[in-house]
Amino acid sequence: MLLLSFSACTKSPDAPEPKTRAEEIAERERKNQKSRQESIDKESAEIEKRIQANEEIRNVVAHRNAVTDWGKELAIPKQLFTSTFQEALVRTDKRTVLLFTQIDDDRKEGDRYLIEFESDAYDQEIHFYLECTADQVKVITNDTSSSHDDYAIVAVISSVRKPRFAVNASPKSEEEAEIDLDASSILLATGSCVDLVNIGSSNP
Repeated sequence: MLLLSFSACTKSPDAPEPKTRAEEIAERERKNQKSRQESIDKESAEIEKRIQANEEIRNVVAHRNAVTDWGKELAIPKQLFTSTFQEALVRTDKRTVLLFTQIDDDRKEGDRYLIEFESDAYDQEIHFYLECTADQVKVITNDTSSSHDDYAIVAVISSVRKPRFAVNASPKSEEEAEIDLDASSILLATGSCVDLVNIGSSNP
């Protein structure tokens, strides 16, 4: 005789309850925020290291009362919006901010001088357009400067915005190109350069 024994499948009392979609989203947001915090802490430490290694930068930061760790404010919200960068860079306390970058271009518009540069600080591409003085331009264009030089720039940022669209062109021939219109991911910032220091090239 063949005896068959059946046992009911019961759930272990220690087995976790399956997560709801809301819980999964909340956990993902916590992980993203933790990862962002770690990245910001690392970059902030690198910035502080560069400041401490250069006496001229330390003096400029102290003299201009510049905010060197503005990126730490980006770790507070769960999700980054343009307003997050606006609040970090366009200071309600009227303080200047410190930026490290290479200069892409300088130009003259009427009686004004402008410098342009890109920054990927804190994993966000930002294009800066800053009004500056003729003497500041001379620091960039003098005979001892190189296009590969890094600069410590102390600036007052007056606006930060995101263009609605980005235009990408893919050449098809010498006379034709395919144009794609995508949602923009970059930010545009304007303001004025208060001080800048040429700290040389970071590449040997």
